[in-house]
Amino acid sequence: MLEAIGVSECGPIRSSNEDSIYLNPEVGLFIVADGMGGLERGKEVSAAAAELFATCCLGKPYIDSGQMVDCLEKTNYQLYEETHIRQSEGGTTFTAVYINNSSCKYVHIGDSRLYHFEAVRNRLQQKTFDHTLAAELERGGTSAQATQQFRHILTRSLGTSNQIESTQGDFRTVGGDLLLLCSDGFWQVVDAEELANYFAKISALDEIANNLKKKALSRNPRDNFSFIIVKT
Repeated sequence: MLEAIGVSECGPIRSSNEDSIYLNPEVGLFIVADGMGGLERGKEVSAAAAELFATCCLGKPYIDSGQMVDCLEKTNYQLYEETHIRQSEGGTTFTAVYINNSSCKYVHIGDSRLYHFEAVRNRLQQKTFDHTLAAELERGGTSAQATQQFRHILTRSLGTSNQIESTQGDFRTVGGDLLLLCSDGFWQVVDAEELANYFAKISALDEIANNLKKKALSRNPRDNFSFIIVKT
């Protein structure tokens, strides 16, 4: 069975935690969802998204990229219908990965992230790209400095429209590799270089998680932050 650990913190400034995490090492399914701040029902929507998606995947005879996309679309439809019925607003980012032996498949929407640390090469790769206005402008050639004011503007999310455009991908791991799923509240205060250093120097997941939690809190984060670390 996979080894995994998750952390979800409100942080020192926010009054509530709108992040949700889901860990199922026996099946190999892991999810991070970040309810959209400023909208009603942020926590409720992120928690419902994780539960609906996991239930859908676990009800399938097998899980592949197509099934994951199908479950994400069904989850979005249910979330959108609920907010429409309530005449309220609610949305969430969503990043999920399914691990089966050395094969990893993921679906993603928003600005939560998935990283893969290759232990043999000591190399950390970001597997997802952010669905934010800042990231899209940067991919079009605008400098990162000029896009800072747009980094919190999501261009895609779950539950805010009756149709979604998610991204999917797959990659392979070897024994000892690490996967990290995290909300933007985490990656904004702990950068990729710091992550790679912790992953390279520490082998115990609980020690890595404790160090990363302390590091994030020491930066006085303005947002909730959550992460899941999985060892393959």
